[in-house]
Amino acid sequence: MLSIPSESAAPQNVRVTGVSRTQVFLEWDDIPCLDRNADIKHYRIFGIHVISGNPTRTGISGRAPYVVNELSQDMEYTFFVYSFYFDDDGIPRGGRNSRMVFATTMGKVVVSYEDHYRLIENMAVLCGY
Repeated sequence: MLSIPSESAAPQNVRVTGVSRTQVFLEWDDIPCLDRNADIKHYRIFGIHVISGNPTRTGISGRAPYVVNELSQDMEYTFFVYSFYFDDDGIPRGGRNSRMVFATTMGKVVVSYEDHYRLIENMAVLCGY
């Protein structure tokens, strides 16, 4: 009789720890040993551009943290993480997906001439010029 192994549990507590114009910083907690079907070879990170539905670059990491690079600025993305392992027969398997997390990359920083002048003026006062 053919038995299909159950999936490993999902990574827990996936969270966004920072964003820049083209990057999202992710962390997660490792899957507890008792919730694994096998030794985890690595984690795979998958992202989706929320508006277009297009996948972003998929990443591979041995552990958290992970930085997703080359994203478009001022865009919303969703990410999830899953484990990757080989079963007893050497067949590659993916574990359950983590919960999704959302992140919006930063847009261009626009500073008006007046704001720039005020900033320089304030710096001069603070520095005693």
